[in-house]
Amino acid sequence: PITEEDRKLKVKEVGKLAEETKIKVRQIRHNTIKDVDDAEGVSEDDQKRDKEKIQKIIDDAVKSVDELAKSKEQDLMVVK
Repeated sequence: PITEEDRKLKVKEVGKLAEETKIKVRQIRHNTIKDVDDAEGVSEDDQKRDKEKIQKIIDDAVKSVDELAKSKEQDLMVVK
């Protein structure tokens, strides 16, 4: 059986991994938006629309990471 102390350490590890994942997602957003900005022959309206779509995808991804981390943290703290 896993001790409460070990569970708390695992919860911290899950939180750390979740944060690292969100940082990577934000880096992808930054690089993708830069690509949109650098694209030639694309109107400003299309760029704005693309950036909004990218941001929505990123927001959904971050929300999913948060939900998964929270669920895993709850699972870890349940004594079996």
